[in-house]
Amino acid sequence: MKKLGIICLMALLSCTEKEQTKKVFGPENKLKYIYKTKGDITTIYDYSKDGKLMMKLNFKQDQFIDTIYFYDFDNHYTVIDSSKGKYFYGTQILTYDNGKYAYKGAYRYTKNVDPKKIAKSLLKFGQHNTYNIDGSLKDELNFKIIGDSSFVVSQKN
Repeated sequence: MKKLGIICLMALLSCTEKEQTKKVFGPENKLKYIYKTKGDITTIYDYSKDGKLMMKLNFKQDQFIDTIYFYDFDNHYTVIDSSKGKYFYGTQILTYDNGKYAYKGAYRYTKNVDPKKIAKSLLKFGQHNTYNIDGSLKDELNFKIIGDSSFVVSQKN
């Protein structure tokens, strides 16, 4: 029985997936990306030219999953909402330090095996609101996607 337990433990330990890390450097040998892959999910860390972390996101097969975190402000992120056909969708949110919305709007991404191409494909659609620090609505824009472009179809101030 003891040998069976040891064999099971050894099998369990050998099955655990190891994380692989790849660093990509840009001009002047500065860190541009870190890709950490475990199983079929890759976490991507995107760095600016001055070496600051700009964005962290999770990627699987041909789309971003979970939540994209932006590091330009403390409270800036995109929640990936759904996936249908050749697109997936997310809601970008920016909040003030008091917890109230500063901005909220929907985006469509085109699926692709290259995360950089996905990031470039985003288009606004539906309602996009900006808010005052007290939480009151400042501006409302409504977007419609036609082909590969996004257009404002209505605006309220």
